[in-house]
Amino acid sequence: MSEFWGVLYLSDGDTYLLCYLLWKHITGVANVDVETAVNGIFDMTRKRFEYKQELMLNQHPLILHNLIEIEKSRIFNNTWIKLQDKTVELLVSDGLQLSLTKGKKENIISPLEITRKELIFNQQESKQINQLIHSLQEVKFLEIQQRMKEKGLPFGFTVLLWGLPGTGKTESVYQIARETGREIMSVDLSQTKSMWFGESEKIVKKLFTDYYSYFKGCSKTPILLFNEADGIFSKRKNVGNSTVGQTENTIQNIILQELETFSGILIATTNLASNFDKAFERRFLYKIGLSKPDISTRSQIWKVKLPGISEPDCAVLGEKFDFSGGQIDNIVRKYEIVGVLEGRTPDLPELITFCNEELLDKSTYTKIGYCTSKS
Repeated sequence: MSEFWGVLYLSDGDTYLLCYLLWKHITGVANVDVETAVNGIFDMTRKRFEYKQELMLNQHPLILHNLIEIEKSRIFNNTWIKLQDKTVELLVSDGLQLSLTKGKKENIISPLEITRKELIFNQQESKQINQLIHSLQEVKFLEIQQRMKEKGLPFGFTVLLWGLPGTGKTESVYQIARETGREIMSVDLSQTKSMWFGESEKIVKKLFTDYYSYFKGCSKTPILLFNEADGIFSKRKNVGNSTVGQTENTIQNIILQELETFSGILIATTNLASNFDKAFERRFLYKIGLSKPDISTRSQIWKVKLPGISEPDCAVLGEKFDFSGGQIDNIVRKYEIVGVLEGRTPDLPELITFCNEELLDKSTYTKIGYCTSKS
């Protein structure tokens, strides 16, 4: 690294920018707004404009030497600047002690941050989830990977959790991460359809590059979570002259190629498994469907989430309302809000009122009791 610095001549402004980004990285801030960074270097408006243009056009010396990179926000109009991972590695190898080098990224979820929740599934679903958790325990995980390598088989773990909204797909990923002590790198695939033409493909490739880069600094293989992957993993289109369709197909081809040689842990969730492209189906090792709970399972969920109410009341709620776990969570939140605001515990009639309010379509619950006809 010392030899590398020896042939790199930087202006005062460039040196300041590099040191500023390094300081921000050490303090846990990976991305810095370009406007903020440049305004801190130059007082003259014209100089600020010229310097910012050099960065935005990827003509800056630090960019040309692959030390920093520009990243455009897919949501707002901001443009971010940050150190390349290679730069941090070079600095560390040159003897610089960066105790906080691995700053907390916005899309990283630590297993220590995840609250334990008991999830209730049917017997088959519980068996599949428990087997997956057992496989991802570190000792077994490394043993399985070694066995796969010896047999010449793909050794990455790719998992698809599919089912209706509210059936516990995302929460299952969180609990799997918590149980196995693994970090989650969460990806919003909807943001890959960038407003900048031609950027989408680069963004998708970078998702995997960032994952492997982060992977290197982890004691355990992290989970790459593709949440709500419906739009990206859907059946490929006959695009014709559609530029949008061509871009979407290109994105899918990139992901297919990455999955073919994937060596980490990837979990995708979807509400629309029937719309999945067959090529994607083959590339998932585990495909676990989470069904909407039946009456017995719903009653158990009510009891787990509201242990203070009686089992007969849980049975009534389970039979009367065809709710998913996510919908039951909404009722539980209202139950707790009443406890905080009014200092009392809602009774069964009030819980039923909450449940009725949850329903937009009142025909989706089962009526219990007798109806008297009007004379």
